Amino acid sequence: IIYTLYSAYFYAGLKQDAPAVGVAGFFFGSLVVLGFKILVILFVQQTIGDGIRGEVEAKQERKYRTALMSLLSSMCDAVVELDCQRRIVDHASALSHLLLHGPGRSLRGSTLNDFMPEEQDQQRFDSSLEDPNTPMLHVVLRDCL
Repeated sequence: IIYTLYSAYFYAGLKQDAPAVGVAGFFFGSLVVLGFKILVILFVQQTIGDGIRGEVEAKQERKYRTALMSLLSSMCDAVVELDCQRRIVDHASALSHLLLHGPGRSLRGSTLNDFMPEEQDQQRFDSSLEDPNTPMLHVVLRDCL
């Protein structure tokens, strides 16, 4: 923008002691400025596009997660979400009620292994989390009694 204004200022004859740039120099400078403008516009467009695309994907992921949790909740007595350290993420009130812990007890931060009295069940559960092709798994959970 500055180069274009500067060149127009000289070619308009408003300044007599302007260096002789010539028509070729003017067009070359204009092309350089145009190229720079295009690069800036593409960068801004890419940055904004990535941000919008990320927001849309996050929103869609939340919708899928909500639908999945709804479906699982309709088929299962209790649904819990585990983090990467295999700890319960949410309050897990349905599991807390099944284990007779009462309404005020939160299971957040507990592991499911904490409720498995048998070492063999804990090992089978841990190995089933490592293998995504594991069929249905039956383990015994200890209630509050």
